[in-house]
Amino acid sequence: MIPWIERADIVVCARFKIQDDELGKDDLAAWACIRLDRLRTGYRFVRLLDANGTASQGLLLVKIEKSFA
Repeated sequence: MIPWIERADIVVCARFKIQDDELGKDDLAAWACIRLDRLRTGYRFVRLLDANGTASQGLLLVKIEKSFA
């Protein structure tokens, strides 16, 4: 779990990277970056971008839990 710190002057993002697992190199297959203050809790589909930053048809199912210290 990622610790959550809430401050008005800080923008915190979660980055998701999907890499191809070939021997010797890990090519970037897809990625997503989402601000944590806009990411709701529960099960969510995250839309993925390809290595060039354009929208792809890829989706990633994640379960988001936030706790405040």
